[in-house]
Amino acid sequence: MRLRAATLVAVLAAVLTLPASARNGSLLAAWTQVGRGGTLLARAIVRGPCPGIAIDGRTLPMHLRAAPGPAFAVSSCEAAIPSGAHRVSLQARALPLPPTHLRTIAVLGDTGCRIEIIFIQACNDPAKWPFPTLARSIAAAHPDLVIHVGDYYYRETACIAPGCAGSPHGDNWPVWAADFFVPAAPMLAASPMLFVRGNHEDCARGGLGWDRFLSVYSYGSCAAHEPAYPAHVGGLRFFVIDSSSAIDPRPSARLVPAFRGDFARLRALPRAPTWLLTHRPLWGIAGTPMGVTLPINRTLEAAEGNPRTLPIALALSGHIHLFEALTFADRRPPQIIVGTGGDTLSDLPGHFIGERIDGTQVAGGSIRHAFGFAIFHVDRHAFDVYDRTGAKVLACRYGAGAVRCSSELSRNGS
Repeated sequence: MRLRAATLVAVLAAVLTLPASARNGSLLAAWTQVGRGGTLLARAIVRGPCPGIAIDGRTLPMHLRAAPGPAFAVSSCEAAIPSGAHRVSLQARALPLPPTHLRTIAVLGDTGCRIEIIFIQACNDPAKWPFPTLARSIAAAHPDLVIHVGDYYYRETACIAPGCAGSPHGDNWPVWAADFFVPAAPMLAASPMLFVRGNHEDCARGGLGWDRFLSVYSYGSCAAHEPAYPAHVGGLRFFVIDSSSAIDPRPSARLVPAFRGDFARLRALPRAPTWLLTHRPLWGIAGTPMGVTLPINRTLEAAEGNPRTLPIALALSGHIHLFEALTFADRRPPQIIVGTGGDTLSDLPGHFIGERIDGTQVAGGSIRHAFGFAIFHVDRHAFDVYDRTGAKVLACRYGAGAVRCSSELSRNGS
């Protein structure tokens, strides 16, 4: 398949923005990510054969995860990092390792730049697409772990506006480089990652890139629903549910059994501090241009059973392009949404305090309509929300079925 001239220009621009060490060799991107059970994986994207990886002074081969293909003229490489490793590097580039005890976790999601027919974001304007700025701010904070709650791929159709001129489009390497790997490079170099699959990575959209680069399952064919899994990192357990296929406004009779199995697996785990990670919120509040409030997600709600007995400290999600911290009247675990990583922001709901969702009401919370990210302080059961410049705008605490944020920027739902 021949690449258009604009695509070739975008690829060249992406490569030239990489560090010199990457341009001089075949290494285009490198990172560490949490796998199933909490295994730590080193991943790399290269042109040519997979490189060796240095682990505590010993060089070992990386394994080929995905060979080059028609839309992806790059190789994806992988190596498992042994527990207790102290130093890991690829071509003299040090890779980040998690500590034995997690203290700080950065969270962001919905980071790509939207180009979808007539819905066009100015990808070339840092004020309109701030993900590169947010990634640098997170890197500067050096959190112990970064959780991306999904939606990496957004450049689905050709650009027809000056603000995104020269942008590639489609599920291919140039787009994954432009939407994620190039702007995320400082963040990937600073901290290990935990990736959640978003609906933009379903098999009809960005599933090829997800399967090739970020999935924790074996590469081969895009799965409509990847099985949920636990992951232990630094004394905290995460339970990751692939909700990319979960329909928001109504339960899907075809999909509910798969998600019911996911929640059964969660309930069967030994008791331990656990965060539920799922791109589509269990209990989120979305808005429309007409000011209507839309509770979501109906498919997950139909599958999860009794929400008050879910063995989790909190549910952490993206999907709605707002910041939301919601407390519920029946004291189920709080829902926190950080969908403000760069894509066009969502409409605000008309109200949310008192809104009915999944058999209860929203009893309190905060909603913020601005780009940003969050950093959790695990030992203090607290987190702070930062704006696009890296300035703190909200201070929040969570626990005992509630989340509370303090700032004059919080909305009260009126």
